[in-house]
Amino acid sequence: RLTTQQRNMILFSSYLKIEAPVALAVALLITQAGAANAVDRSGNLRESNNLLAGREVQAVGCWFDGKSYSVGEEVACWSCEYDFCTCLQDTWGKTYFGNCRNKDAEVQTPAPIEVQTPAPVPAATPEPSPAPVDPVADPIPVVNPPDSPIDEGANDCSSNFCETTLTDGYLMRHKFNEPDATISIEVEYDGDAWVGIAFSENARMGDSEAVIGSPDSGLPQKYRLGQGFIEAMSADEQTLTDASVESRDGKTVMKFTKPLVEPNQITISAGKIQTQMLWANGGDSTTIGYHGPTKGSFSIDLSSGAAVAVGAANKGAWLAHGICAFFAWGIFAPTAVESALFRSLFKGPLWFKVHQFLNSSAYALTVIAFAIAVANVSKGGASHWSTSHAKMGLSMFIIASLQVLGGAARPHVPAPEQDKTAIRKTWELQHRLTGVALLACGFWQMSAGIKLFANKFGTEEQGVTIAYWVWICFDIALLLIGGVYFKLLRKNVENGDGNEGEDVVQAEPTTKQKDEAVQSEDMVDAKA
Repeated sequence: RLTTQQRNMILFSSYLKIEAPVALAVALLITQAGAANAVDRSGNLRESNNLLAGREVQAVGCWFDGKSYSVGEEVACWSCEYDFCTCLQDTWGKTYFGNCRNKDAEVQTPAPIEVQTPAPVPAATPEPSPAPVDPVADPIPVVNPPDSPIDEGANDCSSNFCETTLTDGYLMRHKFNEPDATISIEVEYDGDAWVGIAFSENARMGDSEAVIGSPDSGLPQKYRLGQGFIEAMSADEQTLTDASVESRDGKTVMKFTKPLVEPNQITISAGKIQTQMLWANGGDSTTIGYHGPTKGSFSIDLSSGAAVAVGAANKGAWLAHGICAFFAWGIFAPTAVESALFRSLFKGPLWFKVHQFLNSSAYALTVIAFAIAVANVSKGGASHWSTSHAKMGLSMFIIASLQVLGGAARPHVPAPEQDKTAIRKTWELQHRLTGVALLACGFWQMSAGIKLFANKFGTEEQGVTIAYWVWICFDIALLLIGGVYFKLLRKNVENGDGNEGEDVVQAEPTTKQKDEAVQSEDMVDAKA
């Protein structure tokens, strides 16, 4: 089938009485050169099979004939090879025209042009004419960005199923169905569990779209994924066909066919471009829920089946984040509280200096841990404060900052012969309650962080969690001893309120020692 440009060139050459084979060769060379240099504003080379496909793009949509078109909008082009083209968006965020078609269901094929061919000239060897092109454009969006790190695959995933091993005992097979612009996927898992496969734009769970199925229901469904939660798509968006999930011969097999392009959903490209995908399964559970460590991400060229695993990034940075948090809230902060509870064991203002130093160190490490987390999340392109761990971390950072400022601006203790002011009593109550609340939140936050790290990087969780809670229980025991004995029981004994009050002949000197410690604190406050 000859294009308009080729027909015009042949007619023109016939008019000048040039042999038709030579004219045809020249026309083909010009056409191919024009297609090879069809460059849009983004700088990417596009396959332009007509005047509209691969036209200029801008950040928010496609641009043609002085008008802007949004993604998914179909554009009429009566002067093009095809009547209609759709504005699409590839996984690189670039927009382009594709899925071109004619307005009629049956495309009108132009009548062949009869050209009087003179006797062939031996010196002129015509270029072989290309195979006839089907006038119905390939509806699969094909995008080939420059410098794409993809090797030519040996498989053709539009002719046969391509198989990818996601992990031991977990396979994915896929095949493009060119006539109806769909992709068929089969997932096979060695075991009886729910299975899932997802398309992503950033290799992360948040803002991804998955197909998840369980043998209990027998029918997979489409879900939108958030960071830590999933949401089933509406009934209108459940467009899977030939879908099933079943257990057979000790394996769970899920099959479905999905359109490549759907409104308000991630577009699947059949071109030589890396597609980010995720996988997960229930381990040995058929109830759809949290996957735990049985999950992963990979990058795949769906046209050839060439895939590579995508490892979680910045493991060292996240490890540093956890170490800083543990020293801050597992060692320094609890010890600072214990120094205040066990103040009677210290001489003079030593307890206060220890308390102040440890709290300052805990806050400095908190700032470092917070900065590492924010930098890592930003580097990975994920949204901030989308998980309970992130929200708790932000809250603790703000409250700890206020606690430090409040400690620096505390009202001074009165002289030994004076009573504490109402402001001082209120500050002490607030300072203690906030400190205990921060400490409790820190214990929970570190436990959640251990689980997140293990799930993200596949490290040992159980042993680390046991060791962590043994240490935290030791901290809690010291806090209870200090709070119950030194702050309550011993105080009652010294005041003669306890059962052993008569036996405590040294009660008065101990009180004086406390007064001296308070006076020493006043001196430290005055110097500060």
